[in-house]
Amino acid sequence: MLSQYFLWTALAVVPSLLLAAIGARIYLSGGLREYPFFFAYAVLQALRAVIELVLRRGSYGPYFSFYWSAEAVIVLLNFAVLYEVCRNLLQPYLPLRPQLLRQEHDRVNRSAE
Repeated sequence: MLSQYFLWTALAVVPSLLLAAIGARIYLSGGLREYPFFFAYAVLQALRAVIELVLRRGSYGPYFSFYWSAEAVIVLLNFAVLYEVCRNLLQPYLPLRPQLLRQEHDRVNRSAE
């Protein structure tokens, strides 16, 4: 039977490997210019998990400091990734923006009359 330590280690390493593979795919396919924040997020999350795995074996102080420092950086990257995803998802709708603004302007002018 597998040990509990092995299972917890596998649960920490497998997602990191997947994120590293996603980062490698983005880099190799040339998507780094289009998704720089997501690339940084994927790579930093993968590195973070590996570093935390190593720090868990040591004393609590360095692990605690690294964990919360990394968490602050990851939270900021989460917002950047959210912006990047929304920007890329809504980009096809940008040609509609002048028409929507014109319609809003006409509606406001009609209600003022």
